Amino acid sequence: MDYLELIFNTINNSPHQKELLIAKLYQSGFDSFEEAETVLKAFVPLMGFDLNTLKSQLADTKFEILEINQVSQKNWNSIWESSFEPVVISDDCQIRATFHEVNKEGEFDILLDPKMAFGTGHHDTTFLMMQSLLSMNLEKKTVLDVGCGTSILSILAEKKSALSICAIDVDKEAYSNSLENIKLNNCNRVSVSHMDVFGLDDTFFDVVLANINRNVLLSEMREYVMRLSKGGLLVLSGFFDSDFDKINNCVLELGLILCSRKSKNKWQCLVYKK
Repeated sequence: MDYLELIFNTINNSPHQKELLIAKLYQSGFDSFEEAETVLKAFVPLMGFDLNTLKSQLADTKFEILEINQVSQKNWNSIWESSFEPVVISDDCQIRATFHEVNKEGEFDILLDPKMAFGTGHHDTTFLMMQSLLSMNLEKKTVLDVGCGTSILSILAEKKSALSICAIDVDKEAYSNSLENIKLNNCNRVSVSHMDVFGLDDTFFDVVLANINRNVLLSEMREYVMRLSKGGLLVLSGFFDSDFDKINNCVLELGLILCSRKSKNKWQCLVYKK
């Protein structure tokens, strides 16, 4: 898959302003980022990208685009290995690469060999989703992981004794990477498919996970709710605080009840019950 690399000038911007820029870009379809002292490199799939639309969405910011380059599929592994540090969530779960030592104090140890920047536990939305899963009883539950990315959530669900996990993603690289990570963690109850939620059969799930962006969530929300068992839980993230009302109203209109709301650096994670 070919990508566009957009290089933004960040020399006069605060860390918080850069976080806001990354949030806006993430919601606009960018899936990987490299930060340097004076610039931010952001990567978006070439297919479907519209520069004028992006400029309109960033009109209220002061970031300057210095360069736009077309690049082939990047070697995310080299970026990962040069900069990744283990992530510890709630003292119960460690996310690490094979070259890191095991944290023997944590209950859950997850190995990742990601080919992308998201889905490693570093991003606030993944961190929030993992926190929510750690607080749940998943024993003998069936789980749907929509937009699974690295399948980090699916792997944790199996380690928490879920009965079966269906992981799906429309991105071919994410699908391939998920298969590698599932094997790396010796998972045998996770099935991965290269597809979207509309291609699923009529199976019902006890837990539905969706850590995507606001627009995709809104367009697919009815599908998530339809596939949720009565009494089941829907866990959502991938959107900013300012999107809460829009997401919440959509879910409430479909008959679910808001159970919990968490926030981290302006990102949201919501849990609903059917």
